[in-house]
Amino acid sequence: MNIVLITASAPPSAGSHATRISAFIEALTASENSVTLITCHWAEEQKRRSTLYSDMARSCEIISTSGGFFRTAARVAVRTARDGAYSSFLDALRSLARRVLLPDSFVTWIPGATFAAIRAARRRANGESTVIVSSGAPFSAHIVGAVASAITRIPLVLDYGDPWVYEPGFPKRGLRLWLERGIERWVLRCASAVSFTTQATADLYRVKYRDVLPLPIVLPMGFDESDFQIASDTATETCSSGPIRFVYTGRLTREYRSLSTFASFLAHIDSLALTRDDILFEFYGMEQARVEDELSEFVRKGLVIIKESVDHRIFVRTLCDADGVLVFGNNNYIQVPGKIAQCIGARRPILYLPNVEDVDRDPSFEVLKRIIVEGVFVCRNRSEFDAALTFVREKKSIVVNEAAMCELNWNVIGRNLVNVIRLVSDGGKPDKGCGRRNGTERE
Repeated sequence: MNIVLITASAPPSAGSHATRISAFIEALTASENSVTLITCHWAEEQKRRSTLYSDMARSCEIISTSGGFFRTAARVAVRTARDGAYSSFLDALRSLARRVLLPDSFVTWIPGATFAAIRAARRRANGESTVIVSSGAPFSAHIVGAVASAITRIPLVLDYGDPWVYEPGFPKRGLRLWLERGIERWVLRCASAVSFTTQATADLYRVKYRDVLPLPIVLPMGFDESDFQIASDTATETCSSGPIRFVYTGRLTREYRSLSTFASFLAHIDSLALTRDDILFEFYGMEQARVEDELSEFVRKGLVIIKESVDHRIFVRTLCDADGVLVFGNNNYIQVPGKIAQCIGARRPILYLPNVEDVDRDPSFEVLKRIIVEGVFVCRNRSEFDAALTFVREKKSIVVNEAAMCELNWNVIGRNLVNVIRLVSDGGKPDKGCGRRNGTERE
């Protein structure tokens, strides 16, 4: 079977969604499918530095198109803000782009990507079963996929990393809500199946789009067991001496995560006269200017260290080398942090800092407590934080529910995706949609 996969978040992008795309491509090609990836253009140097991109390039055809003016401007702004000097400018630019550009800053990528997707789909569909898969965010990919599906009459599967119109961190209102909701309704009507990363997101879409929602499934964010096994085999000795090291990887955007509770913990550590020789908190990733700004006192004292984004394999090794992992929850009851499964996969104690009032309804904590039997600590106050530090100091090992953990293995999630695509290719879809199914009219 032929798969035309459309996304602007493929490697060498360093985000968690890029890891998802890499895992999906690996699962699809392992099942003897031929994959053509439609993505945006990246610099050659970024491609060379990305091991995920190198692995992907060996297993599938890659067609990259220009992201257009807005993506170029965004890259320039990010590079300018890396030293922290222009973080407020970057925040203002991002806020303006989110308010003005519909559906996102990849809107100028849509024309070239759509043309490439149609051409690839027609070429691949010549006498063979073909399915189009689009994955977002960014959700411009879903528009590309829907247009390509409607024109070529090839079935479409949508993969959602986050909600689109009803994303909690970016509520739409007025004319913007009316326009974008109409676009998303049409995109969903064109699809044969849709996947979400959380059950809460699937439930939200059942309510908001119950009359047009196609076959829904949940494909959570995952981790590669083999990556972590290799890293952990060599990490055991590295964390046996020196200061206690906690690691955070990813973004800390104001729309979703607060640093105030963590700042109070750092003040508590400082009051105990602990220094960087006793404990360290390392933050990896782009756009950490906010951390440097809000935690500047502790950056100066060396308790907090800010580091650049690293390649995937170094990222995995970094998690496994750590004594503990920081996870900041989202401020809603729908989303989970994109790297939560990989933090679990490292099998290190987890300090979880929730950003909701009712932790029992928090989907992030639900995942953590279902899988980690012992070794996850909800840190809402100093006593809970001290209990976590005691556990880590004593070098205790976490205890996990292996059966539940297996559900987050990319091999399992990838097989579920393959099964859905096969179902769609064979004509399995409720009576909603547009176009044809591999040459026959959709009912």
